[in-house]
Amino acid sequence: MRDLDIRPETLPADVGGAARVLWDRGEQRAALALLYRGLLSRLVHVHRVAIRDSSTEGDCLQLASQQLTASRLEYASRLIGAWQRSVYGREIVGSDDVHALCDHFAEMLDRAGPATIASEAAA
Repeated sequence: MRDLDIRPETLPADVGGAARVLWDRGEQRAALALLYRGLLSRLVHVHRVAIRDSSTEGDCLQLASQQLTASRLEYASRLIGAWQRSVYGREIVGSDDVHALCDHFAEMLDRAGPATIASEAAA
């Protein structure tokens, strides 16, 4: 994560919509990179997940499991899996899968869920 700029102001307001446009223009890597950066940004800035510069994808999911509901964690896991398969494994990720990630980005990540709200109330 150390080289990724995840400040909210560096991302489009509609991460999923912007990523879908990139994907449909044939810019698959840029689309997945935007989704991944957006995920990390939302985890840190919306869901208060304590991700560090040295955190791996697995670390991010482990840390997120303490803050996210099961459905949000499953979404994050699918997004990270698509990123890993494409970037590290050089596998082709299907358009239907990426479109679903784009279409559900805001619903899953843009607002704090019950787990995050409950942990903030307890603090």
